[in-house]
Amino acid sequence: MTSLFYLAVYLGLSFVYVKHALQMFQQNHYELYRYSKWLFNRKNITFSYAFVFCIVILVIGTLFSSNILSILFSAAFAVFAIYKESNKTYIKDLVLTARVKRQILVLTILMSLFILAGKILPADLLAVLCIIMPYLMIYPMALITYPIEEGIKKHYENEARQILAEDDHLLKIGITGSYGKTSTKNIVNDIIGEEKLTDRKSVV
Repeated sequence: MTSLFYLAVYLGLSFVYVKHALQMFQQNHYELYRYSKWLFNRKNITFSYAFVFCIVILVIGTLFSSNILSILFSAAFAVFAIYKESNKTYIKDLVLTARVKRQILVLTILMSLFILAGKILPADLLAVLCIIMPYLMIYPMALITYPIEEGIKKHYENEARQILAEDDHLLKIGITGSYGKTSTKNIVNDIIGEEKLTDRKSVV
């Protein structure tokens, strides 16, 4: 079995859990402390189809000692999990910002390296780890991307200061947050715009 197929199966298996881990990291404002509180909250441990898969594949690995059978079962479950995810609706789904796309790239590289290094493990154990590891990979991903995100943040801060400094007579209103910034900006613009000349362009 080629390394490419092996990698594709286990990356496919981890896909849904990478997405969920990133979704929760985003909802916790990209803060590791808040993410950790969510991750290690016992209420998050639920009986799910992923739990059933882990039990079944460990049984398969124990009874049949067949890596090929475990890999094929993992491939089938990966297709099932991705299908279920594609039909699932969230109140707050993962927003694919430029920052998240950078995080996806780093997580994909980290998971690929982990999977290739994990070839020395039994296929059933590696499959279980591919469900668990995405949640833990958030930590090295956050450390790797932190300098990049800080540099980008600094760049836009300087750009915003430069633009705002061009006119001292402007009334400047800043709106921050993870969700709803654009809607809030438009509402504020409509209210103030009834009496004042406004410019609602996003500076950052």
